[in-house]
Amino acid sequence: MAIDTNPVIYAFEQNAEFGPIVRPVFEMIGEGTIRAYASVVTLVEVLTRPLRLKNESVANLYREFLLRTENVTTVALTTELAEQAADLRARYNLKIADAIVAATALQTGVRSASDE
Repeated sequence: MAIDTNPVIYAFEQNAEFGPIVRPVFEMIGEGTIRAYASVVTLVEVLTRPLRLKNESVANLYREFLLRTENVTTVALTTELAEQAADLRARYNLKIADAIVAATALQTGVRSASDE
């Protein structure tokens, strides 16, 4: 499953509205029931606020999940992925970050878990 930024934030920052909805998916990832793929864009987006607020403990939670969890692969931006993202952006008028996340999902051959 491809995971987008907002579901990660909802799960880790205990969002009252959406946390209970996404948390079971993250529990399955932790248990090894499902494998997750995230774009490097997700790493950038989840780290921005904690770093701005100098909250290293939250930043480290995100790093641990996206970079060191056994069933999570954070996919780097390659030229091939950038080309595919540009194509998606041109065809569907997506924002750059959304196009990269969508291209990541397509390249890994999995469905996306997003709030949009």
